[in-house]
Amino acid sequence: TRYASSGTFCMRLSNDKARVTTKTRGVISPLGEIIAHDVSFDPIVHVFDKAIDTGVQRFIRIECPGIVEEEIEWQELPNGVKVTINKKPPIEEHAVQPVEPIRQHHGMWEREFFFDQTEGRFELCEDEAMLENGVLTMVLK
Repeated sequence: TRYASSGTFCMRLSNDKARVTTKTRGVISPLGEIIAHDVSFDPIVHVFDKAIDTGVQRFIRIECPGIVEEEIEWQELPNGVKVTINKKPPIEEHAVQPVEPIRQHHGMWEREFFFDQTEGRFELCEDEAMLENGVLTMVLK
């Protein structure tokens, strides 16, 4: 196969310290195949309601193994919450010699959980938020 150049791509960043990277990297399997690996951090999220005596509680559970509390931020919204998690790579790949391919997920993840008023009025209960065994649980009442 022969490829012909059809132009160039130039990206100017507003911040001199900014860096552009791809979210997909390749690792080589034992059979010599290149396997694409998405390194972006995209946790599994569960949102559900639980009935209590005084009404309904809405739970947001985010599976985020390897996260520490300092990497989590949240901001209350009018009828919900915005969650930001900045997961750092647990292994500095340039500082180690891998025995097997290193496949780790990292980066910034952000999501707004905004609920329609017809579902009810929900306010974040910050004192009930907890990070336990790699799962962030947030309660809205």
